Amino acid sequence: MDTRMRERLAALAEDAPTVLTPPPGLTTRARRRAVFTATAFVVAVGVIVSGGVVGARVLTRGGRVPAAPHPVRPFDGVRGWIVVGGRQLMAVNPANPSDQVQLTTHDGVIDSPLGWSSDGAMLLFKQWAFSNADTAPSDLYVLHADGSEVQLTHDGAITGASFSPDGSQVVYGLTTGNGSSGYASGIYVVPSMGGTPARLSHPGGPVGEPVWSPDGSRIAYVGGTVGDPSIDTVAADGSHGHTLLSLADPGFVDIAGMAWSPDGSTLVFGGMMPDIHTSQLYSMSADGSSPLTQLTHEGSYNVWPSWSPDGTRIAYIAGQNLTTMDPDGSHRDRLTEASPEAGSAWSPFGA
Repeated sequence: MDTRMRERLAALAEDAPTVLTPPPGLTTRARRRAVFTATAFVVAVGVIVSGGVVGARVLTRGGRVPAAPHPVRPFDGVRGWIVVGGRQLMAVNPANPSDQVQLTTHDGVIDSPLGWSSDGAMLLFKQWAFSNADTAPSDLYVLHADGSEVQLTHDGAITGASFSPDGSQVVYGLTTGNGSSGYASGIYVVPSMGGTPARLSHPGGPVGEPVWSPDGSRIAYVGGTVGDPSIDTVAADGSHGHTLLSLADPGFVDIAGMAWSPDGSTLVFGGMMPDIHTSQLYSMSADGSSPLTQLTHEGSYNVWPSWSPDGTRIAYIAGQNLTTMDPDGSHRDRLTEASPEAGSAWSPFGA
């Protein structure tokens, strides 16, 4: 609301009489109508003024944090757009990449989008200090359309996350320690509105990139052991673990982003080679029954894939550019510059 208008309404509310006395000479019905009309006016002014004050109140970080000082467009305005990270979270219109909306105004951090809730009402992202991104603590946050945020974790060692299909929970990987001292790792779930995390599974080795299947039945993640990582799946309750692919056989040392296709049939991931600055995108059947298909061949750093809502395109970071392609790797389009740490998350078209 315009500040001048709000002040004017507040002044009108102060000038309005606290005791409403109808003028003499009115009939009983007219007197009642006059009282009702005056009362309604005072109530309406009070609601508008107090609404401006209440709407400005938010909780501090750890619950909700203040909305950005600039006007924040509702998420409805960026449905079907791709969010990339870096120093801020930016929504990019794939049909017109020059059309962009800044969603955050953080200082001194890197924000990496991890995924949207299926209704497009919440955006999950990871944040860490860019002064030393390799070792800085990283934690999970949920961004809402009004610009407020909910911090989900305080562990400082998050290795990827995604929403459950119904948006009620977030699954994330947690890995602490190192190869010489051992790892404390696991797959955890936490309510998407904040709460106490619960450990779903404890694979024993490093854990990364857990992503919930579209039907909610399974979670894919990077598991295995030190020196022999693998892509594994586990049921939504943590049972029935299964290895889909040994990463050591193709020569991968890690995965940089993994995503299910909307129909649940395919997994796409960035396979990182021993030189960690070398990565290509690959696809495989979600049950591990088909061989790997290499989707990218150009450039040295292709990571952080995400699917379009209709499954017809894949967004990813190629070098320092947000790029899209068909699921078979053809028809690549560079959309805009993007940080290698950016990540990508394609917003649903609508609920």
